[in-house]
Amino acid sequence: MGLSKKDKYRWVIEMLDGKHEITVKMGSSSRAPLPIYIDGQYACTAQYSGFALIPSMEYKFTCGEETVTLVLHGSDIDMVYHGNLVHHKMEYNPTDTLPIGYGILCCILTIAAFSELWIFDKLLSLSVWSSAYNFVFIAVNMLLCCTVSLSRGFQSPFKTRKQKLRSCLFSVLWAWVITFLIIVLFAALGMASA
Repeated sequence: MGLSKKDKYRWVIEMLDGKHEITVKMGSSSRAPLPIYIDGQYACTAQYSGFALIPSMEYKFTCGEETVTLVLHGSDIDMVYHGNLVHHKMEYNPTDTLPIGYGILCCILTIAAFSELWIFDKLLSLSVWSSAYNFVFIAVNMLLCCTVSLSRGFQSPFKTRKQKLRSCLFSVLWAWVITFLIIVLFAALGMASA
């Protein structure tokens, strides 16, 4: 069972009627049509049709005499056979998400990284708030961190519950670190221009 992260994904699955090689050719993005080949022959094309920020879909098709499911989430892709993800070697359970309260808490903690601005601005007299550009730059950073935290951590069918928890906590921590680094950068730029 091989999976390459280039323009082509490949799985070899042992089925009741023998081994089958399933290949999916990626387009320029995960929203592009995904041609599926079984044993080198074109079988069908999966097409994402939603509008979510991070594309996510399941596409069922027949391989040999059985049904398999192509699962796409963001730029990650895998095949489900007999209820298990072939490459990730784990049970496929797309409904095993974290509670929404945890997501709200992660968003609040991510956005709370803004407090670093006031703390360091007052402690070090940095005048980080001297321009609206600084505020917009940091606000966009917080929104991106929050979005990635929720989308990647909460919804990924390729992670266990524990991995989802860790991913979300890492995203919160990353938002605080990035905010601190932005403050230091603005402070350095402010000192250099003074």
